[in-house]
Amino acid sequence: MVIMETAMTEKKTAADNRYTVLGQLGEGGVGAVYRAWDRQLSREVALKRLKGGEDISQALQQEAQLLASLRHPNIVTVLDIGNDDMGPFVVMELIAGRTLEKIVSEQTSVQYSLFLEIASQSFRGLMAAHAHRIVHRDLKPGNLMLAFHEDGSFTLKILDFGMAKSVLEPTEQTMDQNNSVMGSVYTMAPEQMTRQPVDARTDIYSLGCVFYYILAGHYPYTGATLLEVVHKHLEGNVRQLHQIRPDLPRTLCDGIMKMMARQPEDRFQTIEEAKQTLLAGLTSTTPILPQSSGKSIAIVWTSAAAFILSGFAAFFIFAKNEPQKQLATVAIPVEKQDAAIDPTETKTLKTKIGETVSVQGTVMRSGVNKKGNRRYLNFTNDYRRGVALMFLMDTPKHDFSEEWIQSHVGQTVRATGCISEYEGRLQMEITSKDQIQPQP
Repeated sequence: MVIMETAMTEKKTAADNRYTVLGQLGEGGVGAVYRAWDRQLSREVALKRLKGGEDISQALQQEAQLLASLRHPNIVTVLDIGNDDMGPFVVMELIAGRTLEKIVSEQTSVQYSLFLEIASQSFRGLMAAHAHRIVHRDLKPGNLMLAFHEDGSFTLKILDFGMAKSVLEPTEQTMDQNNSVMGSVYTMAPEQMTRQPVDARTDIYSLGCVFYYILAGHYPYTGATLLEVVHKHLEGNVRQLHQIRPDLPRTLCDGIMKMMARQPEDRFQTIEEAKQTLLAGLTSTTPILPQSSGKSIAIVWTSAAAFILSGFAAFFIFAKNEPQKQLATVAIPVEKQDAAIDPTETKTLKTKIGETVSVQGTVMRSGVNKKGNRRYLNFTNDYRRGVALMFLMDTPKHDFSEEWIQSHVGQTVRATGCISEYEGRLQMEITSKDQIQPQP
């Protein structure tokens, strides 16, 4: 079912070889996620496997079933589940963007109007999960991704439901094989650390820690050791957010601190209640006051097209370590366009298989396979040379007419997409008209 083409293993599976693993995207306490190519549908996907243990198959199946029941724009979508010679796996949508952890770690904190949209979408995704009686139990900046769209908007995706459970009543926190508590210590609720029952309010605490991290630029509780961080969570002695960000509405800061209350009964009792309190009357057009502290915050947001977040918004930029100045709204510039590759350079393009690249050249001919369900645009009269732009005509949502495809013949175009190989030919699947841009 899955072919591994990385250095991590030379073991090849049988079955239909539908998925080809292209590289590892990340690894956590319970498993690893890989970027893979779906040979059947000619698209990139995320493939997840759990590490060794007795209940791998059951755990993966549970995660797949949980995610399958959470069909929501703000929750990662499960596409397939299977089992091969290397064990069970779950295939999910591959999100082009960046995690909040990556964004904030590279900058300092997030501008107010952007935060409101992040918070709103986070609430919507979590409300959907809780409506299905599913508690995530491992919310952290690394599990929240922004997938950016061409118009500058973004969709937040909640990732990694590997520790999630469907609960009708409080349940104990998951332990690993060494009987240690699993999860991110920086956003973990106190009841998780003390192995007390957890419920929806546990997610509220963790999301509050994430919000604090986004706006403050650092976690609410830090320390020289993980044990020190745990003790600080249990003590609940944290600097108030409004002291760090006096430019923000006090109701917002106090609401986030309530989400992080030491005792579950002192927090918001539902995610809906938290959303209504934090975002009531607040919009991205709310005026932003200059900060009163002597230090300034440098914020830079760039686009990304890799594994999950890229979107653009207006940010407030300050000169680091300079006297405080009035905040000024600036538009984030679009990332500089990468140089395009000659679409007839077969040797070069073969080194890019599995990567998203841009090619630019003059379309010489169009073609169609024998079944009539695949159409091509070629940049050379020799269809075996270079890359072909491939259109799947039998997919339900395609909007490519034969006339539209044929209209590109003789035109110079720039095409952007993932390079793959099908029946010995290099191709780039075109799923959106926006992937092809006419050139002068």
